[in-house]
Amino acid sequence: MHAENKDKTQNSKPLTLGLLTEQIEYRYQRKILSGIMDVCSKNQINLVCFAGGALKSPYGYETERNRIFALVNRELLDGLLLMSGSLCNFVTQEELQEFCAGFSPLPIVSIAIPIPGIPSVVIDNTRGLSDLITHIIKVHQCRRIAFIKGPEGNPEAMLRYKVFTETLEKNGVPVIEDLIASGDFRPSTGVSAVSYLLNHENIDINAMLSESDDTSVGAIEALKKRGVLFTESNTAKPNIDAIVAANDNMAIGALEALVHKGIQVPDDLIITGFDDQEEAEFVSPPLTTVYQPLYEQGGKAVELMLRLLRNEKTEAQVTLPTRLLIRESCGCLSLPTGPKADGKFEDVSIQFMNTMGSLMEKTKVPDAEKKLKSLIERHLSGRPFLEFFNQIIKEEFYSHGDVSLWKEIIHKLINNLPMSVPSPDKQKESKEQLLYALLKVEELLKRAEAYNRLKEETKFMQLRSLIQSMSMPMEIDKLKQALSMELKDFGIRGFFLSLYDNGDNNQDLSRFIMGYSKYDDFHAPAGPVVFPSNQLIPGKYLLSTKNRYAYVAEPLFIGEEHYGFAVFDISDREFFFYETLRGQISNALKRSFLLQRRIEAEEKLKEAMNELEASNKKLEKISLQDELSGLNNRRGFYGAAQLYFNLAKRRDDDFLLFYFDLDGLKNINDTYGHQEGDVALVEASKVLKDTFRSTDILGRIGGDEFVVLGDRLHKYDLHGIMARLEGKLAECNANINKPYTISLSYGVVIQDAQWQWNSLDDLMAEADRKLYEVKKSKKFYDK
Repeated sequence: MHAENKDKTQNSKPLTLGLLTEQIEYRYQRKILSGIMDVCSKNQINLVCFAGGALKSPYGYETERNRIFALVNRELLDGLLLMSGSLCNFVTQEELQEFCAGFSPLPIVSIAIPIPGIPSVVIDNTRGLSDLITHIIKVHQCRRIAFIKGPEGNPEAMLRYKVFTETLEKNGVPVIEDLIASGDFRPSTGVSAVSYLLNHENIDINAMLSESDDTSVGAIEALKKRGVLFTESNTAKPNIDAIVAANDNMAIGALEALVHKGIQVPDDLIITGFDDQEEAEFVSPPLTTVYQPLYEQGGKAVELMLRLLRNEKTEAQVTLPTRLLIRESCGCLSLPTGPKADGKFEDVSIQFMNTMGSLMEKTKVPDAEKKLKSLIERHLSGRPFLEFFNQIIKEEFYSHGDVSLWKEIIHKLINNLPMSVPSPDKQKESKEQLLYALLKVEELLKRAEAYNRLKEETKFMQLRSLIQSMSMPMEIDKLKQALSMELKDFGIRGFFLSLYDNGDNNQDLSRFIMGYSKYDDFHAPAGPVVFPSNQLIPGKYLLSTKNRYAYVAEPLFIGEEHYGFAVFDISDREFFFYETLRGQISNALKRSFLLQRRIEAEEKLKEAMNELEASNKKLEKISLQDELSGLNNRRGFYGAAQLYFNLAKRRDDDFLLFYFDLDGLKNINDTYGHQEGDVALVEASKVLKDTFRSTDILGRIGGDEFVVLGDRLHKYDLHGIMARLEGKLAECNANINKPYTISLSYGVVIQDAQWQWNSLDDLMAEADRKLYEVKKSKKFYDK
């Protein structure tokens, strides 16, 4: 498929591989990823992981993670590794092939699932699982054997079920349809499978669980609430001899469910798994399972990609062996399988080293293989070897390596070397020495476990602090500061945050928000930068840096609302925390956006309230003011005058109330038109404004009628006011130069200490009456 590829390994810049995976926190993915990273480190290869979830997952919003796969950059990457075993649980073979075709022309290597036309690294599902099923049939006499299947359509899951049925038929054991339960490789479905197998009730466990709570504990609690699996009426010993689970996750979930049910494993029921995850050895009882070389799978995938990029001959499929691991969950312990006594040292050494697989590649002890051969030689020749062995495992411990590797090596030695010693006494002495060596390993493992527990507790305290610091809504700038400080304290060596520039409907462009790196060659842009999202970090940094790196790109989203993506440096390999950080950063972003929207809404509301207040003032002014004259209208005058009247009455103040009428308005309207009549009204209003003070209350209450309430004016003020009025009228008529004269008639009421008026209306009526008498006496009276 890639025969025309140029030898990309000859390029001056380091190779960069992409890895498409579901998530990197699960142990299955972590083991494969560790193998990938080790071989990449050995060959100075860069790695970029895209944690995009299972393709077309039906659970919660997991399928929203798939969007991150759109950021795979053909310019950045030289090849693509596909962790298909975790990606394709919910798609057909054709859909998986179509997915791969979308990344053409990048070379692709598949891990776990064979894909036509694409080199693949798979495991031999048949041998190990067949040996396991044969073991429980022949050694433990099991006849009623249940099976928990993997996801429908997953090639590995389908093959394991096929091996199960064929092995049963080969051994004359019937396949009982009622003892076949569905699962999807997750612990929670191991729990629901037990519910089905014991109660024959199909439970949609995923409908009971939230997106983040798909653990066996969560599933058990969900079933408790339903009254399923744990009722006293269902406590009888099951009519099942053994449960074979298609992977360890489901087996461990089933084991926990059986313990809660009160069913003893292996006394009442045998249970087995497949994978040999770390938990499989430490659950109670330890799980009989099939070991599959996940770490080796990851390393082999990188090696296969390198051969592909070098145009070397590559196999269409590399198959790695599996083997049966017998532990207590089936009711027995493993048996020695070593060479017979009197074997030559060279033969024993070669045969033993052949069983080591990749254990020697994982150890951090310098010259480990040479030292192990020397250890075997010392032991078989009767020379002291314990001090030499202590030195070896201490090297592993102090280099922060995996001491548990030497536990497996010692187990292999116990199962092989004593049988190579001629005499029974020597065999006993050999085994005792090896058991002592095993105790030393266990001692160091406890120390390592205590150290790791302390380290994890410290990490979780830091994580709690980080979560708390981001739990309160804050603006983006403050969130940037919090993230920069907290993530560095948490030990994240590199972090880059970018948000989609045009919302979640378009992820082609992103705005770089913040970032830092342990390397000195990354300099965060001074201002806002918009860049193609598939660069992951702006400025084509991943193409230009000379430092080898390992990053994971995580999508940032809540439900169907997408914000952008985060890029984490994963060189510390603490894979468990990145998914938690992804979720917390997504939540923090949502809170920030909600806060921003609230602030914007409050600003808009404030603007609207200001506009409303201005409008209300304008409306109030319109409702109280005469538009033509600018004086109070009837409503405005009565409101202000009534308040004054009440106050004056309480204080026993004197005041004057005038009732004015514009003389001859009808004649002006009839002779010169209503527009001139309005001019006359405006001029009369000006005269009144100029005559009276700003503290006096003026109003136009009718067509040609005006009223004035003179604040604290007395009867002896009246002569001066009238003189000032006449003067202003004369000044007005001289200035306007009109064919008509502005003239005002008035009636006035004096309110003095006697307070003979009970109401403002009475005052107004009296003033109007006096005005009417004045108007009647004028020869030009025109009312």
